[in-house]
Amino acid sequence: MKRNEVDINETWKIEDIYENDDLFFKDVEKLDNLTKKFKENYENLNKENAFDAIKDYEEILAIIEKTYNYAEITLEADNTDINVQKRYAFLTQKLANFESRCSFFDLSLASLSLDSFNEILKKDSSYKYFIEKIKNKKSHMLSKQTEEVMAKLSPVFDSFYKNYGDMKFSDISFKDYVANGKNMPLSYNIFEEYTEYDKDTEVRRNGFKSFSDEIRKYQNTNASIYNSHIQSEKIISNIRGYNSVFDYLLAKQDVPRDVYENQIDVIMEKLPVHMRKYAKII
Repeated sequence: MKRNEVDINETWKIEDIYENDDLFFKDVEKLDNLTKKFKENYENLNKENAFDAIKDYEEILAIIEKTYNYAEITLEADNTDINVQKRYAFLTQKLANFESRCSFFDLSLASLSLDSFNEILKKDSSYKYFIEKIKNKKSHMLSKQTEEVMAKLSPVFDSFYKNYGDMKFSDISFKDYVANGKNMPLSYNIFEEYTEYDKDTEVRRNGFKSFSDEIRKYQNTNASIYNSHIQSEKIISNIRGYNSVFDYLLAKQDVPRDVYENQIDVIMEKLPVHMRKYAKII
């Protein structure tokens, strides 16, 4: 079922982000101008202009977030719409260029003195977390030229999840299955939101079999996409000098390694007995 065939009350109110595409494209154009100006003004970052640079960078990040959310949500809503696909592809390429222009900033900011950071925080203490993140990333930053190249390659690094989404929502087509003598509809969303939690055992089990039989046809493609994604993360973690890909991914989420390890230990120790009981029930 396509988005325009769904009851409007069951859809996201996307117009709350942008009322129309014209406003979206105006913001993309605005980003183009802002990032060009940002590079001109702050490529030679110093104590005197650092605070203004952070404020301008904040504005850029806010518009990036808004435009990306609009493009991504509309794609998630209907992955088969060619115009939506083109808009998403257009934006990801544009964002790669914008982020490449600003890629010098993290390294330049991280290189400032402690006194410079203190001056920034005196003016606005809400930037404390942002500055701490920059400082923590410093040992894993590359040269300005390399960071620029990495930013331009971001659509490639992000393509694996996009490929997975295309396979999941565009290529796989589920047939109805029968439970209790009735034809039951099936899709990824229906299965994950309703079927696997249904109180009726026959609905759950027949739905699971039909769902599994279909996605099994794509298991090699899915495995290949996943393996490529893992290899990409491993290469990036090595380039940036992390001890492991785990440390690289946890650093992106501000999660200490010991917290992660503790979660694994607790799950392995406490959860199995409950999961075995649950498996017998379903």
